[in-house]
This record gives sequence, C-alpha cells and structure tokens, in this order.
Amino acid sequence: MLQRRGGPSIAWWLLLALAFAGQISALVLINAPPFAIYQHYKTWPDILTSGLLPALSVAVELVAALFVLVRHGSVIRQGARALARPVRVGLAVGVVLFASAVPAYSVSRSLQEVGTSLLVTAASALMLLALSLTIPAPAAESVGSRVAGRISLPGRSVQAGEWDRLLPWAVAGWVVLLAVCASWFAFERLPHIDDSVSYLFQAKYFSAGRLFLPPPPDSAGFVMSQTLSDGTRWWGYGFPGWPAVLSLGALVGLPWLVNPLLGGLTVLLTHAVVRRLYDRGTANLTVLLLAVSPWLIYMSGEFMAHSLSAVWTLIAVLAVLKAVAGRRWAWMALAGAALGALFLTRPIEAFLVGPVVAGWAIARFGARLKLRDLAPMVVAGVLVAGISLPYNAALTGDPLYAPFTKWGDVTWGVGKDRIGFGPNVGHGAWPNIDPLPGHGLPDVILNANKNLFMTNFELFGWGCGSLLLILAAFVSGGWDRRDVLAVGLVGASTLGYSIYWFSGGPDLGARYWYQALVPLAILTARATTIFTDRLPRVPVFVVLASLVGFLTVMPWRFGKYHEYRGVSGAVRRLASANHFGHALVFIRSADREDYQSAFSLNPPTLSGSETIYLWDRNPDARARIVNAFPGRSIWVVERGTVPGDTLAVWAGPLPPGTLPP
Repeated sequence: MLQRRGGPSIAWWLLLALAFAGQISALVLINAPPFAIYQHYKTWPDILTSGLLPALSVAVELVAALFVLVRHGSVIRQGARALARPVRVGLAVGVVLFASAVPAYSVSRSLQEVGTSLLVTAASALMLLALSLTIPAPAAESVGSRVAGRISLPGRSVQAGEWDRLLPWAVAGWVVLLAVCASWFAFERLPHIDDSVSYLFQAKYFSAGRLFLPPPPDSAGFVMSQTLSDGTRWWGYGFPGWPAVLSLGALVGLPWLVNPLLGGLTVLLTHAVVRRLYDRGTANLTVLLLAVSPWLIYMSGEFMAHSLSAVWTLIAVLAVLKAVAGRRWAWMALAGAALGALFLTRPIEAFLVGPVVAGWAIARFGARLKLRDLAPMVVAGVLVAGISLPYNAALTGDPLYAPFTKWGDVTWGVGKDRIGFGPNVGHGAWPNIDPLPGHGLPDVILNANKNLFMTNFELFGWGCGSLLLILAAFVSGGWDRRDVLAVGLVGASTLGYSIYWFSGGPDLGARYWYQALVPLAILTARATTIFTDRLPRVPVFVVLASLVGFLTVMPWRFGKYHEYRGVSGAVRRLASANHFGHALVFIRSADREDYQSAFSLNPPTLSGSETIYLWDRNPDARARIVNAFPGRSIWVVERGTVPGDTLAVWAGPLPPGTLPP
C-alpha cells in the first residue's frame, strides 16, 4: 500500500473517510426532531425507500472493517483472551442491548430499531478497531512520543511536561468557547426548556434584590409554565441556588454566559480532582475526553441548573482531597458548604451525592479521614442548606413547604410530583415520555433505559457507544481502590434517581444523570490506562472514536437544538429592527413557544425603560393591561395562521393608551 516515511497509507486514509461516512450515514438514519422527543432510527421500510444510500454506507463500512480485521487474527485473539470472562461478557452484552434503543410504539418497531442500532454500533466499533490496528507502528509511536514529550500521560510521566500547566486551562477555554457558540448560535441566548425559562425569570428578579414579584396586572397575559401567581406573589418554581448564581450574569446583562463559564470551571475542577486522586496523566486524559463531549458542551450552552450542580459536587470532592493534606476543619467545612449549596440547587442530588462523598472521605479505601472530621462538613452543610427555610417561608408561608412542591401541588394535584413509589405518583401530562401511570418497577426500568441510551450516545458521541471502554474494562478487570469514588458517584447519580417518577426527558441528554458525566469520563480514562499495557493501540482507538464522534455529532446536534421546542430569537430580532424601546408588545399567536421566546426578554421587575412583552390571549384584558403600563407605545407581533408563517409586526407603534385592534 502507498505510504510515506512510515506514515499512514492511502488505504488507511480511505478507511478513515469511510469511518466518517459511516457515522454521518448513521446519523442520517436517525429521526431527531427539535422537540422533546427521544430520537429513533428510521423503520426498515423507511430505510428501504428513503434511507437506502446511508444504510449501504454503513454496510460497506462493516464489510470493509471485517475484511481488514481477518488479517489481524492474532491481535483479535489476544484481545479476546483479555475479555475471557463469560459471565461478565454476558452482563456487558446485556447492557449494550438494553441501551441500544428507547422502546417505540410497537414491539416489531422496537426490535427493528434494536437491530439497526446493533449493526451501526458494530460497524463503527469494528472500523475504529481496524483503523487502530492498521496505522503503522512508526506513525503511532512518533505521535505518541511527541505527545508524551509535552504532556503527561496516564501512569507514564513523573515529571510535568512543558504543556501540563497550560493544558487544563486550554481545555477549559475550548469548552467555554464551544459552549458560547452553542449558546449564541444554537440556543440564540435564550432558555428553551420550561425549567430554564423559570430559572431565568427568577434570576432576573433576584438580580433586582427581590425574592418574588407582585402579581402581574393580568395573569393570563403573563402566564408561563413553572411560574406561579398566587394572588399576592409571583415567582418561579425553582430552588434558589441556581437562580442566585445565574442572577450574577443577569446583573451585568450576560446571563447566557454563566453556564459556559461553569463548563470551563468543570474542566478545571475535574483536572484538580483527578490529579490528586490518580496522577497528572489521567487528569489530562480525562479533561481531553470532556473537551469532545456533546453532553457537556450543549448543557453548558443552555440555562439549566445541572452545570452548577456538577460544580458543587466537584468542589466538595476537591475540598475533601485537600483536607487530607492539612487544615482539615477548614477544607471539610468547604466540602459541607458545597454540598449545602448543592441542596439549594438540586436537593435530590445532595441526598444522593452527599453520603457517597462523606462515606468515601472516611473509608479505608477512600480519603481515610477520621469520623470526627465529618463534623465541620455536616455543620456547614446544614447551615448553607438551611437558607432554604426562610426562602420557603417567604414564598409559601411554610419553611418546610418548598415553592417547587407548591407549584406541583397546584399544577398537577397534591402529592403527585414527589419522590417515592405508588399508583398515584406522577401525572399523565407527558404520555410520550412517561407512558405508564404511577411509579413502580416497570417505570424504573423504562427510565433507566432512556437515560442509559442517551448517556451512551451523548457522553462522547462515539459511534461505537460512549460506554464501550468502561464495559470492556468491567469485563477484563483491573480497577483499584481509587476508582471507588467515581463508581460510587455514577451509581448514586443513576440508580439513585430511580426513586423519582420522571426520567428527566430527552432534553440535553440524560440530564437527571448529569452528575455521572465527570465520573464516567474519569472511568473511561482509567479504562484506557487499564488496556494500554495489554493492548497498546487502545489510545489510538480512543483518539479516533473521539475525533470522528466530535466532528460529526456536534454539528448534527446543532440541528436539533436550533429553535429547539419552537423557541427562537425572532422576537429579539424584531425588537432590534423596529426599536421597540419603552413599549408594550402584545404577542398574538396560538403557539405558546412564541410568547416563551418573548417572556425571557422581559425586564426583571416589569418596570423601567425596557420593553414589556405579554401574550395576547384575552381580548377583555387588553384595556386593563394598557392602563397598567401608561406611557408606553403599543405594538402587536403576530404569527399568521397559514403553515410556514413567521412572526412579524402586525401593528405599531400605536400611541400610549391605545387599545390594539
């Protein structure tokens, strides 16, 4: 085969091109509309009629990979011997099958999708393996030596490389840049999910020094999901931790920048934790894996609370690791404060993660601190978490009755939205996401399937499955006591959520399992290290899988998240083009998403010189609303009734006090 100076041959580059073509084709075969719907492969009849070319591309990839691999039988046998544990192999295969697809509307449709998923996964895995085995040894060794000369690699470098100090900062900057791009271009600097719309609403009035707002002049005109006007107060339903942090961005007019910065902070904290828990090389590999994670980057581009909750957990773990070296009471108090802040952000995750961190801190296989060292952690955690009591009392009148719970009781019925099991837990408003009434074992299984499926896809975007190396390392063995923390955090963040009836839905990946993202990246880096001594080409496999996944899934995901759930920057563009200014803008549309796009642009307290937007749902309330906001010019923005119509200015500017027709 043609090649130069020990570099890859032309045939190798053609195989790499086929790997890219195969993953692109696999994505083409997926239906992933920009709505809260789980993605599914097309049915076989649909593939035969409209997806035959992509399917043939995947088939060619599979055949080409098998053709190459038959020439490397000895290496394949060596790898098989490393995985020769039948019981564990069976369990790993069961996980792969379980995570291959989300059940569809019929058994036959679901079986078709499982078959398609397995073929696509096999084609990608075998092609990546073929590429890893056929890259010339001099080329692999040359690249490896250059990298090792500049950054520490897992288990190899004792002395820091010349790029080691820069690497975590460079990766953090990369993640911030990509998350900013996602926020600016895909999400258009707007929250797209009901929860995040409410969070931004809270953050804005927090930034104005308010715990709540007075009721709007017309509740129907300012109605928005996950907010509640109880006659005396108007507030967002979320726990106060995330809106309080988000309010710092709202205070300077840049709330959309907060989560990208938290994404970068996640990288820095992860590197600091892993460097102390393992070594610098493992820390470097872990953050490099995070740098290509679609899950991390797109979550860091939206307004959800999960990025902050992951940061609080990492701060708690880092503080415990620092406590080992000295000043235990101070560092353990910081760990407790971080867990208390996690409670203020996502309480269920504090209850799931807190015991793991505390248990690991005093365990013989963990940080090996004394039981008494937990005292400052507990005290600080209780004090910080206790902030929720006066906050609850201010909004609901009862320190033990959270606004989140009150909103759920008012919206769905008392006791419906709660932790636990039973026929009356949960509600039936989202049958496409939660098809079974109540919460029991079948729901636990279905929720686990959905979240495992999304995690396997979103974690790194690997066509072979992002959990492949972890499963292979589970089969082969080689873990040690240092891995207990990551395994414990994964278990708590995944199995622990079984006590809640809702899976979290398909928004931004397995968002209820987001606490598992960093631990899974750590375990993937460890699995790479475990296999490298026995199978030296495993790092090449990881690099190729990450490269192909990142360059295909990241832009493809943009298509799902641009104008996701129908929310867009159209109203903002109209405001800029028409200079609404000190105005009252009626949004006249049957689509809730049109008003949701405008609601997030409202000023913090419905006052000042900024534009106020309301949903024109009730003609009888127009006079009341116009009278409530004197001195403002009047505009009407309308979406036509013909399919394909867009938002446009229908009337305005009308003089202040004018009732819009």
